[in-house]
This record gives sequence, C-alpha cells and structure tokens, in this order.
Amino acid sequence: MKRKDEIQKSLRGDIILGKLMQGERITESELTLKFNCSRGTVREALVQLSKDGFIEHTENKGSIVKKLSAQDVRDYYSLMAIMESKAVEWATLRLKNSEIDRLVVLNDSLQSLNPDDENYLEEWCVRNAAFHEIFRKHCGNHQMPWIVNEIRQRIFRYLFSSLLTSLNKEYLEDHENIIDAVRRKNPKEAGEAMENHISRAKEFLLHFLKQTGAYSNSTEVDNIKFTTEPFCRNFRSHH
Repeated sequence: MKRKDEIQKSLRGDIILGKLMQGERITESELTLKFNCSRGTVREALVQLSKDGFIEHTENKGSIVKKLSAQDVRDYYSLMAIMESKAVEWATLRLKNSEIDRLVVLNDSLQSLNPDDENYLEEWCVRNAAFHEIFRKHCGNHQMPWIVNEIRQRIFRYLFSSLLTSLNKEYLEDHENIIDAVRRKNPKEAGEAMENHISRAKEFLLHFLKQTGAYSNSTEVDNIKFTTEPFCRNFRSHH
C-alpha cells in the first residue's frame, strides 16, 4: 500500500469512529511526523479525503474534520432513492439473463464477505457499487450514471459509516427482492424495491449517526433497534 493511501485509510477510520471529532483541526506537520513521510505525501492524502467528504480544506486555514448533517443525509439519500429506483425501473425490461445472473453473483459475493477481514468495508463498497451500477448502465438514460455517481461521491463518507451497523443481512435481502422483481419483468415492483432499499439505508444511517453522537437533532428513527459495536470493535482493530 502506498504511504498516501495508508495515511488516507488511517484518517478515514479515525474520523468514522470518532477518534477525530467533527471540527477538529488536522495539521500536516503532525502527520508528517506520525507517518514519517513528506508534506507532499500528506497533502495528497488530505486532498483525497476532502474529495470523499471526510474533511474540509482551505489554503490558508488548513484541514478540519467535516461536520455531519442530518439534513444532508436526508437530502442526498432522498435523491438517491428517486434516481436509483428509476434506473431499476427503466432497466428491468432491458436486462439480459446474463446480466441478471451477474446481479446474483455480486449479491452472493457480498454475503460471503467476512466482517473480520481487514478490507471488509472497502470490498463491500466496491461490490455493492458494482451491483447498483448494472441498473444505471442499462437503464437507457445516458445521463443517469454520472448524475448518480456525483451524488454517491458526496455521500461516500456516509456509506462507510452505514456499514458499521449489523444490518447488512437486511441490505442483502433488499437486493434479493430487487432481483426477484427484475426476473419477473415487473418494472414497477423492482423500482419500488430499490426505493425501499435506499430509504431503509437512510433511516438506519440517521439512527447510527445519532446513536454514535455524530449529531443530536434527529428523532425520526428512534424506534429502530440495532447494535454497531461488533463492527466498530472490528474496525478499530484494523486502524
């Protein structure tokens, strides 16, 4: 692993787990000492973290951990639910059997991932993104992929945080419901299944962020019960 990637992964983990708090300043000089590298390498890592939404960087003020907003989560995930559900709806009658089989393979590969593996979160994100991308690629709208990818770039930090919950089983079941509707060539049901999937992820993430103290202004999902500790404990052991 390149040193800049090592720095990026370490800082990302510290931010997700709250070791680096919202608004906390990140200094290049301290990182160069900690990782025994040049300032240029540190800057490369910070630039990427800024693009991924983990920090805010200004030329004269340096870098600080970006504050999470419950409203941002609602806004971005609501847009995702609309866009992704339409992508599935439009793609349902276009997908070939081989492409549907690929959806099954990807979902099975997600299920086979071991939460104890060091690269579990990264692998989940890559394979899950590939699952969703199939619908955007075959929906018949050439603007859909880049629009959704733009939104996904902005919620990259939230995607990592949401995977610290123990609800991945529910996510996989959502995928199975989508695949089932697609196999039956039912665009409306397939689109609704995807919309429910994204909405579920939004509600779980809002609850997770409140549970972990990332913000304190959301009460809309207090009735959802789940634990984050097994995933948090595992993630800490690797960072």
